[in-house]
Amino acid sequence: MTADRESISIDRALKAQRVPLANHTFIKGFLHKVGIVGAYESGGLIVADRRDGGMSLNIARGSTNGFCSEAEVVEVAVADARREPSGVWSRLARDSPR
Repeated sequence: MTADRESISIDRALKAQRVPLANHTFIKGFLHKVGIVGAYESGGLIVADRRDGGMSLNIARGSTNGFCSEAEVVEVAVADARREPSGVWSRLARDSPR
Protein backbone atom coordinates (compact mmCIF):
# COMPACT_ATOMS: atom_id res chain seq x y z
CA MET A 1 0.00 0.00 0.00
CA THR A 2 1.42 3.40 -0.90
CA ALA A 3 1.74 6.25 1.57
CA ASP A 4 -0.86 8.42 -0.24
CA ARG A 5 -3.68 5.94 0.50
CA GLU A 6 -5.42 6.17 3.85
CA SER A 7 -5.54 2.80 5.55
CA ILE A 8 -8.95 1.90 6.97
CA SER A 9 -10.11 -0.92 9.23
CA ILE A 10 -11.98 -3.72 7.50
CA ASP A 11 -14.98 -3.17 9.80
CA ARG A 12 -15.15 0.53 8.96
CA ALA A 13 -14.68 -0.14 5.24
CA LEU A 14 -17.43 -2.79 5.14
CA LYS A 15 -19.85 -0.40 6.84
CA ALA A 16 -18.85 2.54 4.61
CA GLN A 17 -19.33 0.47 1.46
CA ARG A 18 -22.71 -0.76 2.76
CA VAL A 19 -21.74 -4.41 2.55
CA PRO A 20 -24.66 -6.34 4.10
CA LEU A 21 -23.99 -7.11 7.75
CA ALA A 22 -24.70 -10.80 7.09
CA ASN A 23 -21.51 -10.91 4.96
CA HIS A 24 -19.10 -9.22 7.39
CA THR A 25 -18.05 -12.35 9.30
CA PHE A 26 -17.75 -14.36 6.08
CA ILE A 27 -15.55 -11.71 4.41
CA LYS A 28 -13.37 -11.12 7.47
CA GLY A 29 -12.87 -14.88 7.75
CA PHE A 30 -11.38 -15.30 4.30
CA LEU A 31 -9.37 -12.06 4.60
CA HIS A 32 -7.77 -13.52 7.72
CA LYS A 33 -6.93 -16.74 5.86
CA VAL A 34 -5.39 -14.83 2.92
CA GLY A 35 -3.33 -12.64 5.26
CA ILE A 36 -4.23 -8.98 4.85
CA VAL A 37 -1.93 -6.18 6.06
CA GLY A 38 -4.06 -3.19 5.19
CA ALA A 39 -7.12 -1.97 3.36
CA TYR A 40 -8.33 1.23 1.74
CA GLU A 41 -11.35 2.42 -0.21
CA SER A 42 -11.03 3.08 -3.92
CA GLY A 43 -13.75 3.76 -6.46
CA GLY A 44 -16.54 2.05 -4.54
CA LEU A 45 -14.39 -0.95 -3.61
CA ILE A 46 -12.45 -2.04 -0.58
CA VAL A 47 -8.93 -2.94 -1.66
CA ALA A 48 -7.21 -5.35 0.74
CA ASP A 49 -3.44 -5.72 0.42
CA ARG A 50 -1.88 -9.11 1.03
CA ARG A 51 0.89 -9.71 3.53
CA ASP A 52 2.83 -11.70 0.92
CA GLY A 53 2.70 -8.85 -1.63
CA GLY A 54 0.46 -10.81 -4.02
CA MET A 55 -2.53 -9.45 -5.91
CA SER A 56 -4.81 -7.30 -3.76
CA LEU A 57 -8.37 -8.44 -3.17
CA ASN A 58 -11.12 -6.10 -4.40
CA ILE A 59 -14.23 -6.33 -2.24
CA ALA A 60 -17.53 -5.04 -3.60
CA ARG A 61 -21.00 -5.27 -2.05
CA GLY A 62 -21.71 -8.56 -3.79
CA SER A 63 -18.40 -10.20 -4.63
CA THR A 64 -14.66 -10.29 -4.04
CA ASN A 65 -12.07 -10.77 -6.74
CA GLY A 66 -8.32 -11.00 -6.93
CA PHE A 67 -7.83 -14.57 -5.77
CA CYS A 68 -4.75 -16.11 -7.38
CA SER A 69 -6.32 -19.40 -8.38
CA GLU A 70 -9.43 -21.51 -8.15
CA ALA A 71 -7.69 -23.57 -5.47
CA GLU A 72 -7.10 -20.46 -3.35
CA VAL A 73 -10.65 -19.18 -3.59
CA VAL A 74 -12.07 -22.61 -2.77
CA GLU A 75 -9.63 -23.02 0.16
CA VAL A 76 -10.20 -19.63 1.76
CA ALA A 77 -13.71 -18.69 0.71
CA VAL A 78 -15.38 -22.07 0.20
CA ALA A 79 -17.01 -22.95 -3.14
CA ASP A 80 -18.80 -20.97 -5.86
CA ALA A 81 -15.66 -19.58 -7.44
CA ARG A 82 -15.83 -18.18 -10.94
CA ARG A 83 -13.15 -17.04 -13.33
CA GLU A 84 -13.64 -13.51 -14.60
CA PRO A 85 -12.84 -12.50 -18.21
CA SER A 86 -9.72 -10.75 -16.85
CA GLY A 87 -8.43 -14.12 -15.60
CA VAL A 88 -8.79 -13.41 -11.88
CA TRP A 89 -10.93 -15.57 -9.65
CA SER A 90 -13.86 -14.18 -7.69
CA ARG A 91 -16.36 -15.32 -5.09
CA LEU A 92 -19.94 -14.09 -4.72
CA ALA A 93 -20.94 -12.83 -1.30
CA ARG A 94 -23.36 -15.06 0.56
CA ASP A 95 -26.48 -12.94 0.16
CA SER A 96 -25.82 -11.82 -3.41
CA PRO A 97 -28.09 -12.77 -6.31
CA ARG A 98 -26.52 -15.26 -8.68
